[in-house]
Amino acid sequence: MQSVKAIFRTIFAPLLDYIEAMARAGNPKEASNYILSLEGRPEIATKFMIGSVFLTSASDLIIPGSGGLSVSSSSVVNDLILLLMFFLSGLITAVLAYKPLKWMGGSAKFSNTLMASVFITTVYFPIISIIGAVFSLLLDDNNAQNYANYGIIGPTIIILAGVHRLSFGRASLAVIGSSLVFAVVAVPALISYENYTKNQPPDKDWVTEQLEDMIENEWHKRAELREAKIKEVRLNYDGYSAKNGHSYTGVVAAVLGYQKVENLIVDLSYKDGRMSWKLANINH
Repeated sequence: MQSVKAIFRTIFAPLLDYIEAMARAGNPKEASNYILSLEGRPEIATKFMIGSVFLTSASDLIIPGSGGLSVSSSSVVNDLILLLMFFLSGLITAVLAYKPLKWMGGSAKFSNTLMASVFITTVYFPIISIIGAVFSLLLDDNNAQNYANYGIIGPTIIILAGVHRLSFGRASLAVIGSSLVFAVVAVPALISYENYTKNQPPDKDWVTEQLEDMIENEWHKRAELREAKIKEVRLNYDGYSAKNGHSYTGVVAAVLGYQKVENLIVDLSYKDGRMSWKLANINH
């Protein structure tokens, strides 16, 4: 009997710890003191994540869509992926805000700030998911879940203020200010990276395969070219322009009839995921 109880406790311990955390979430002061009491217990973060995924998956059975993400047929996998994304954003916020919180007179350690982030993202995650799903159903708006995610900002500031023993105003200035500074630095970097990747040509073998498929599909629509066969495609990359995207010229060696191979000149452009080509003076 003792072994059965031990197994039961092992299985449900994460849920019991998580329920205890949720019970304190409604009182910011109590929640802040509870977070500080978790000093030296990093394993509690795993329990919170397990409990969060369990509760969110259970709620998804009652309110379809409360998981908020669909990349897998398994709601558990979807909820875990979304929680990890949410969890990562929370950790980034904690890392960015820690120094500003200290400058504002905050008293908590960095480990306390990280634990506060874990608490915020795992405990409030199911609540936000459920609210988003309800609004999605009521408003018939799939973006409602994204809007609901912004609801985490308030609890983040309140909990960090409590953990660092700061006023809401000082904590707001630290959290929002650090996020804005990060945005000022990160947004131009992301734009530069996007422009850099946009200017990089796609893999030429992939472009060649796509071109062959498109040409053959076009030929199969025409009775006189239905038996035509492509023998070889040779492409040369001509560069990138804002107007046309990535440009290629080359030769398509094909058997169009009487087993004779003909070399056809091809012009191709690839922009924003769309490919257009001209072959033997015929537009496609």
